[in-house]
Amino acid sequence: MMNYPTLLEQFVREECTPHVRHLICQASAGLRVRHEFEFNRFNLLLDLEAGLARISDELDVSPAGSVDVALAEFLKAVGCITAPSI
Repeated sequence: MMNYPTLLEQFVREECTPHVRHLICQASAGLRVRHEFEFNRFNLLLDLEAGLARISDELDVSPAGSVDVALAEFLKAVGCITAPSI
């Protein structure tokens, strides 16, 4: 069985340039509770109030082309939150 990357993994690998990472980190620390981004392949909704990030793949219009991820998990994956030092 093949192990396909999740949408989160694909987003990090394909879209998460230093500029995109900066935009996301800046938005997550801002005062607004909702942020929407349209990138090359993926659209992103950050809902700080609900604590979620919705990743939508523009190339996949099926239900599998969109996923909600816990905001903390998403921010950690893109590098906005780092693991605490021991």
